[in-house]
Amino acid sequence: KHGRICMLATLGVFVQNSIHLPDPVFSNPRPIGALLQVFAERPIAIWQIILAIGAIELSIGKQDYENKAPGDLGSFGDFAKPSDPIEWEKVQLRELKNGRL
Repeated sequence: KHGRICMLATLGVFVQNSIHLPDPVFSNPRPIGALLQVFAERPIAIWQIILAIGAIELSIGKQDYENKAPGDLGSFGDFAKPSDPIEWEKVQLRELKNGRL
């Protein structure tokens, strides 16, 4: 889970260099500078993000790990799951070999 979040964060760093929200507080193209600027001008926004992330992590942390296989995210990602069981086993093996589960 955290590896994929880091991949999205890396993508966000690159997107931030070219796409900006129209508000002047979001005009800084440098990631750390932008974070510090938002924290200085709108500290409540940063705390709102921190609380939202904390709530998400706490709700995910209450999963039932005894009755679920590692990496079982329920119906999330079913659109990418192969319908053929043999192909699905190959995909799972590839994930294990790459250390993603």
